[in-house]
Order: sequence, then structure tokens, then C-alpha cells
Amino acid sequence: MKNAAAPDQILHGDAGGAAYTLLVYVPPAPLSDFVDRFWYCEHPNPAHRYERVMPSGRMALVVNLVEDRLSCRFGDRPPQYSRGICIAGAYLQHAVLDTAEQRRIMGVHFKPGGMFPFLAPPAEAFTDTDVSLEDLWGARAHSLHQQLIDTPTPQAKFAILERALLSYAARPLKLHPAVAHALRELERVPAMRTISELARETRISPKRFIRLFREQVGYTPKYYCRVRRFQRVLRMIERSRTVEWAGIAVDCGYYDQAHFIRDFRAFSGWNPSAYLTVRGERVQHIPLPG
Repeated sequence: MKNAAAPDQILHGDAGGAAYTLLVYVPPAPLSDFVDRFWYCEHPNPAHRYERVMPSGRMALVVNLVEDRLSCRFGDRPPQYSRGICIAGAYLQHAVLDTAEQRRIMGVHFKPGGMFPFLAPPAEAFTDTDVSLEDLWGARAHSLHQQLIDTPTPQAKFAILERALLSYAARPLKLHPAVAHALRELERVPAMRTISELARETRISPKRFIRLFREQVGYTPKYYCRVRRFQRVLRMIERSRTVEWAGIAVDCGYYDQAHFIRDFRAFSGWNPSAYLTVRGERVQHIPLPG
């Protein structure tokens, strides 16, 4: 294992007049089958105190490199607090983050189902909640957190986190073949497959298929389809100069406008038109007043 992991991408941005730096690193195999990216961000003077994060169907490991605390508010529930290195489960709806805790922060974004090999509890145990890594890895989590804080460069921090994931994996680095097949198919055409079709293709019962999917991804297959379809909408908005809502709804598989608006509001907290008025340069993280 290398001593430093060179970033694949370095981005400099301006969020509401506040500069930030984001480094992205994609690990090699075998982690690349489960990890979308490692990331490191410095945002010393955020222009807004809170931001709303959209559900993505993915889990994450998050590390506050300034203090031993992170917080998150899911929907209308009170804020939930964890230690400074935590597991963020797959969100059922939008969540609100405190940017004061993100002045210097890093983490791992896992692919759908990608967190499953690294934790003993099933993925559904973390749905719509954040859990201190110390509750799962014990003293090793505290030691890892301190090591990441003390290590001077982002590249070396990436390498430490990479080694930790490989060393502490709780299961073999693979998903059940039925779940792996379903994730490939649902990413390709999320609105055009039924659960019974996928179960039949994998030669297991629909009941067992749903249970396996929940254990390894954190959602039921049906809910996962809804979240990924919403994510497809956000990607289309990001690429479009002008937004044609009716066309986007059809292209993403919604059967009518009312269905599209209900899902968009359920996941983002806004109707589509209101969302366009509040979004900044990032479609996943929306600045909030107050």
C-alpha cells in the first residue's frame, strides 16, 4: 500500500462568496468496487450557517478534522449528534448540516451497497441516522480520528483511511449476486424494472430479494428506485441551461406531473420551481438562511 494517495481532482470553488477547496481521490481495486470517492474539503469561512443535503441512496464515512463532533437534522426531527468520525446512513429524505462543523472535513462516499462489507450491522440499521464510528470500531475509531487530524497532507490522510477500510472490513469484499445484479440494472434503467422481474432474474423469491437488498443497501428496492430517479432529475437540472420540467419528468420515468412533484417535494422539501430559486452551484447541497 502506498504511503500517500495523490488526488485525482482538485477543485476550487466559491459558494456564496466564500472560497473552498475540494480534493477528490478514487482508490484502486478492490476498494474501487465499493467506494465512489474519497474527498477532502477546506471551507474556512462558509457564507451560510446551514445547508440542506439531498438523499442519494448512498452511505458515507465523515470525519471532522477540527473537532470531535458532527451533527445532522433529518426532516423535522431534533438535531442528532455524533462523535467527529461517523457513519452517515442512506437518507430517506433531505437532511440539514451545520457548516460550522465543516471548515476542514473529509470522508468516503460509498457506492450503493458499498458500505456493507465494512460494518458488522446490516446497512438498514443506519438508514436515516448518523452513528459514531466508535460505537462500531471501538477505540480503533478514536485512534484513526486522531491520526487523520495529526497527519499534515490530504494525500497522506487518504492513504491512512484507505488502509483502515481494508484492515477493518467486517465481511468479504463482495455483495450478494442478486443485489449486485439489481444495482446494475436499477442504475441503468431505474424506472423500467419491477421487483418481481429482478427477483425472477436472480432466481430467488421476491421476499428474500427484498430482505437481502435492505440488508446490503439500506432501502427497499422500490424506495431505492425512487431516490435514484430523483437523483437523475438533479443531474439533468445540473446539465441544463433551461429547465423543462415536463420533459424531465417524462425522461426520468414519472407517470405524470403530480407524481413528479410529490416525489420531488418529499425528497428535497421544495416543489421543483422553488428549488430552482434557492439552489446554488451545487445541486446536492442547498444553502439555508438563519
